[in-house]
Amino acid sequence: MQFKNRRETGIVLADVLLKAWKGQKSLDDYSFKFLDLRDLRVVQASKSNRTFLEHKIHTHEVKIESDEIELAAELAYPEKCKGWIIFSHGSGSTKNSPRNIQIARSLNQIGFGTLLFDLLTEEESKSRDHVFDIELLAWRLSIATRWLRSRMEWKNLPIGYFGASTGAAAALQACAFFEANIFAIVSRGGRPDLARGLEKIRCPVLLLVGGQDHEVLELNETAATHIGHCIIKVVLGAGHLFEEPGTLDQVSHFSRAWFEHLVDRQDHKPLPPKPFSAHRE
Repeated sequence: MQFKNRRETGIVLADVLLKAWKGQKSLDDYSFKFLDLRDLRVVQASKSNRTFLEHKIHTHEVKIESDEIELAAELAYPEKCKGWIIFSHGSGSTKNSPRNIQIARSLNQIGFGTLLFDLLTEEESKSRDHVFDIELLAWRLSIATRWLRSRMEWKNLPIGYFGASTGAAAALQACAFFEANIFAIVSRGGRPDLARGLEKIRCPVLLLVGGQDHEVLELNETAATHIGHCIIKVVLGAGHLFEEPGTLDQVSHFSRAWFEHLVDRQDHKPLPPKPFSAHRE
């Protein structure tokens, strides 16, 4: 299954999120259509229609503890926190991933708390079997989610996931099997093909893929057909790690728009199942 002019065309958020930023419609009201990926009206909208909060950002190094494991983590949150985004890093990375930290800080500035944590212990991270054990990574993400929900000051705030590479697979699988009440997911250069239970996911999913990351793009296209509420956004000129100038900024812009719009849903109960419905050519 191929998109028309896959390197230059995809299911784009521009018209959808431009209106969403203005609060005109709910996500289910939109019919998605193909647009040129160079249309960055959402980026422009994020600059003109929203202003960053000036809150002080509090950061704390913490330990996520359960009966079975202790994991190093960093909490960052503004004075008035409207929701949490938990980051699930990719293989070979840690909570100190500079790319994830950059995106987390941009989310902090619009009112989200962020939790970055090590999915594996230092010893576990030396084993390739553990690094690619999506079942284990998804369970660790669930442990972190339940730990965050157990803190009384944030008990009732909505939680979303941001995953990169294999961490995105872990986020999707955790949502499918362990944490149904996730309000939204963003995947950056993710491997959703490694996740089980995609058809069980009941929250909106944004798959961000580099235009030069051809193999991963094909894997995302195929996986998207199994996710009921899903949009693929191709970032032109970006490779798998989004190292090219300006590409990570685009990831930040679209992630902020996605989470900010969806956190305002009146409730965050799992969405009803429905077939993949985005238009293709």
